[in-house]
Amino acid sequence: MRQRAVVLPGSTGYSWLRNRISKPLLFLMAIVAGVLLIACANVANLLLSRAAARQREIAIRLAIGAGRARLVRQMLTESVVLALLGGIAGLAFAYASIRFLLNLIPQHTFAISVDLSPDWRILMFSIGICVATGMLFGLAPALHATRLDLTPSLKGTTSVIELPISRLGLPRIDMRRTLMAVQVAVSLLLLIGTGLFVQSLMNLRDLAPGFRTTRLLMVSVDPGSSGYKGQRLRDFYDRLQQQVQNLPGVQVASLAAITPLGGSRWNGDVTIEGYQWKPNEKPYLDMNSVGPRYFETVGIPILLGRDFTDRDNPAVTPDTREEQPESKAAKESEPAKDVKPKGPPLVAIINQTMARRFWPKESAVGKRFTLSDKFKMDDAYEVVGVVEDARYFGLREATESMIYIPVWRQGADGRTLCVRTARDPKQTIEAIRRKVQEQDAGVPMIEARSMQEQMDDDLLQERLVAILSGFFGILALLLASIGLYGVIAYAVMRRTREIGIRMALGAQRGQVVGIVLRDAMVMVSAGAVVGVSAALALTRLASAFLYGMTPRDPATFILATSVLFAVTVFASYIPARRASNVDPMVALRYE
Repeated sequence: MRQRAVVLPGSTGYSWLRNRISKPLLFLMAIVAGVLLIACANVANLLLSRAAARQREIAIRLAIGAGRARLVRQMLTESVVLALLGGIAGLAFAYASIRFLLNLIPQHTFAISVDLSPDWRILMFSIGICVATGMLFGLAPALHATRLDLTPSLKGTTSVIELPISRLGLPRIDMRRTLMAVQVAVSLLLLIGTGLFVQSLMNLRDLAPGFRTTRLLMVSVDPGSSGYKGQRLRDFYDRLQQQVQNLPGVQVASLAAITPLGGSRWNGDVTIEGYQWKPNEKPYLDMNSVGPRYFETVGIPILLGRDFTDRDNPAVTPDTREEQPESKAAKESEPAKDVKPKGPPLVAIINQTMARRFWPKESAVGKRFTLSDKFKMDDAYEVVGVVEDARYFGLREATESMIYIPVWRQGADGRTLCVRTARDPKQTIEAIRRKVQEQDAGVPMIEARSMQEQMDDDLLQERLVAILSGFFGILALLLASIGLYGVIAYAVMRRTREIGIRMALGAQRGQVVGIVLRDAMVMVSAGAVVGVSAALALTRLASAFLYGMTPRDPATFILATSVLFAVTVFASYIPARRASNVDPMVALRYE
């Protein structure tokens, strides 16, 4: 079979940071666009109110010969300047808060390079967005403000600015109320999304991973970089484990090739005695090399059988012996030999998923398998224990069949020291570092991380989406409430004379407040119907970010809608209360 290599630019190569958070950031960009839409609708409502207040001024300028195009240009300029000022403030806030975003990204053993210097492309894009939104959302108010009936406007009578659809035979629609309904719909959509993401993160945090996450420390050292190999490497780790075990505050310590949520994976071919792989099954399983008391250290319960002991490891396995120098010709002429390790029997421990999968109706203890594509009794491992399932490769990932073998059975290689402490594990790091230096000052300690940190790193995507979507959801709700307050306050101002007449005819203050609140509820209900419908249609796109719940979770929808209506009542009550305090005599003389 012919193969070929494809050369790609280095900038498009593998990037842990890009692969991990690019999709969440794209989704968050859509949320940001929703917040921008709400802000623009707010600005449009502000400009509409300002245009209504300036109707007499605009009418006078039109009456004395000012051109409509000139007035539109002036109002567009005002809206663009307003948008640019907001954009500058937004950029300043963005650069001030970028450190907070970087703190959400875990610091691994390898460097993560993020350029924080100002980028002219981002600057130009931001300026372009500001100008475009300022012109787009300032154009309609400018056009409507200059399309006036001069006679009533010169008399000081204001009119409602409506969408120009009456020419199509459709009912007239107040533009302010329409924009407000749009804000409510988008705000509710973002609130529902925020609720889903936060609940999903809580589900993952509450998930039982199969091991105890508290007071557990993972320490990685690199004796291989200082020339340790074979038996010397094994002796180094064994001494370090024993010394750490005797430290104050350390309860138990052990060694492992792979740790839960550590980002590593090891699997290989497996042949199980009496079992035939099905065509759709992968003939390999996940494996791990662990030392005695590893399961006690990590907190994985042993369900059946026993734990490993030091006697389960061979003295020196073939691949750890120091090779004697010999000629290349001698190596080539020597026939291949199957070298069987001498020492204790081959034993293994498996997890509950593997036991249920291959021996569902009988005990797995005493069963045999080989770590190859053929079964040979001389190379067979015997199952001596069954442990509870643990999530090694991600909290979202379903547990897979796992085989544990003694830590030095397949040779000496780099291992991770697992330490269970009686206090905060961070307080033990320096003591462990000193023990490493006592053995060999040239051996570096690469990393020391608590299991809680590893869990937080595994939940990076969920935390990023939940925190930022929560921030933008609250911001959207705040903007919508401000816009609602403005619309209701303007409506109350326009209805001052009507309210005065009602009160003069005997209407009570509670009735006036009810009228205003009912008007707000009708407007918000219309937006809520649109928002819920949009959420039902769009939240399925976020299903990849959710865990333990459906994109149409009823509780989240009900809670988000309830919060929206509660904010509506709060934002509408102040102008409603103000309307109920109107003096009927003053109101009757209004305008």
